[in-house]
Amino acid sequence: MKKLRICIDMDDTIEYLLPAWLRWLNSKYNLDVQIIDITEWDMTKFFPTLTLDQICEPLRTPEFWDTVTPMSDAIKYIPMLMEEGHDIYICTSTYYKIAPEKFDRCLFKYFPFIDKKKVILTYNKQMIDCDILVDDYINNLIGGKYLGLLLWMPHNKDIDLAEYRNIYRVHDWKEIYEYINEYAKCW
Repeated sequence: MKKLRICIDMDDTIEYLLPAWLRWLNSKYNLDVQIIDITEWDMTKFFPTLTLDQICEPLRTPEFWDTVTPMSDAIKYIPMLMEEGHDIYICTSTYYKIAPEKFDRCLFKYFPFIDKKKVILTYNKQMIDCDILVDDYINNLIGGKYLGLLLWMPHNKDIDLAEYRNIYRVHDWKEIYEYINEYAKCW
């Protein structure tokens, strides 16, 4: 079995950003936007009464990152992939000014086994040299030289993957783990 270089997105792939974000905005502005309402990643469409600055405020607030919780399946399966010899990187598109808070209060708090030297911060994931990218945002998977695993989320549920030959939909970390192991056997 080939040992793969696997890049994994952070937000809504190994932790639940969207639920924490909605709780914050709904509470602060007395709204009732639900996760299932978010059918694409442009949050301005679902908070028409808020400015972009208001929508993004939680992301710039250090305490917000204490409210973002990990996906327990990710905590289980990422170490298993590492134990099998796969090279794991976290690859996230994050504004550089919030990265320290996001990483310290969320990523390394819940995923202390991730090597700090294996965190990539980029808005252009297509530049990354890896075998597999696991992400919840389709635009990060399109045009990459890697196999893309699109983790199902309400904001990507309507995307038809039929036109993409190297992107596959997965529904949870167990399925991601199984897919990666099957892929590694084919090499």
